[in-house]
Amino acid sequence: MCGRFNYVISEGMVSLFDEFGVEVTGATRYNLAPTEQVSIIRQTSEKPQLIEARWWLVPNWSDGPSSQYAMFNARAETLETSRAFRDPFRHKRCLIPASSYIEWQSESGQKQAYEIYANEPLLFAGIWDEWNGKITSCAMITTQASEQLASIHKRMPVMLRVEQAKQWLDVKTPSNELRHLFETKLDIPVHYQMIDNSIGNVRNKTKPIHINNNRNMSLF
Repeated sequence: MCGRFNYVISEGMVSLFDEFGVEVTGATRYNLAPTEQVSIIRQTSEKPQLIEARWWLVPNWSDGPSSQYAMFNARAETLETSRAFRDPFRHKRCLIPASSYIEWQSESGQKQAYEIYANEPLLFAGIWDEWNGKITSCAMITTQASEQLASIHKRMPVMLRVEQAKQWLDVKTPSNELRHLFETKLDIPVHYQMIDNSIGNVRNKTKPIHINNNRNMSLF
């Protein structure tokens, strides 16, 4: 599962957006949490488009926003069987750009926050939907964690390289040709670093505070 991420406007983010022909809008945001507005890239009939979406999927057939079910993550294993996910998976795929994400490791009843990041911005696979012409929303696709990340959490976001992201975004790509993206592997070199647990407060919108220790490491 992924319940928090950071979105930092950097030269790398600008270059990444150039790959999709979209311009960076908005500002740097830290500790983004479910139900908040996040930036997503989706495909229109003409070209990719950068828009804001509620990070908690609201299916078009539903009665509206609800907290009954956690809809900010979509498990890759149920994309084709879930009523909420299967149509967006086929026709409404998106990318969720991020500079890093936050995960908590549980050990002996205690939780410790870690920031997971790469040497360049990340692209998470996502799906989107629109409810009643009023709310555009999204969910992040998660899969079983790779061997390298499993010690922190059993799930991880589906992280895409640029060429994979373009395949994911292309509405002409059949869904059965995308399953390989959900394999339990880590194609992107990432690092993780212990951070101060104050990040657990959703109202804390400051840059994560790194804690130096021997558990900070590169996974490649």
